[in-house]
Amino acid sequence: NSKNKDDLIDITLLPMENIDTIDRKFDIITSSLAFHYIEDYKKLVSDIYNLLNDDGYLIFSQEHPMVTCVKFTENITHGHTMLDNKYYGLISDYNRPGKRVKKWYDTELVKYHRNIEELINPLIEVGFTIEKVLEPKPSEEAIKAREKYKYQWDRPLFIFFKVKK
Repeated sequence: NSKNKDDLIDITLLPMENIDTIDRKFDIITSSLAFHYIEDYKKLVSDIYNLLNDDGYLIFSQEHPMVTCVKFTENITHGHTMLDNKYYGLISDYNRPGKRVKKWYDTELVKYHRNIEELINPLIEVGFTIEKVLEPKPSEEAIKAREKYKYQWDRPLFIFFKVKK
């Protein structure tokens, strides 16, 4: 990569579905807000497991299943409602996994919903040990910086996993 100034860094651009073509091992693999865009999650976590050295880590975040679950979005502009100054998210189809098409600005995005067990069990089945799961909550500093973050106390938007091979 001509923009890379360190000879020890090698950048490869590759779809997640094709990481099984990589012939190297890694100590840490990270992903930020991407796994909910992949259809075959179990293959992905299996491929990542195979890419890790023994005692290697996978650390990833994705949209929380409470966010990805809703199938019906027609006539819903924000996916939530307010009652008594409290944020209520719309929840449906939580235990019905699969494809979700969501409007994001002027684009339709395809996401794949999985409930919590469908996120955790494939990790265990391929051999990972789950070390930590986080459903982030806003700090007072974050709320002061952007008041709308206070509504994240009512519904988690993201989920984070730290797993070890």
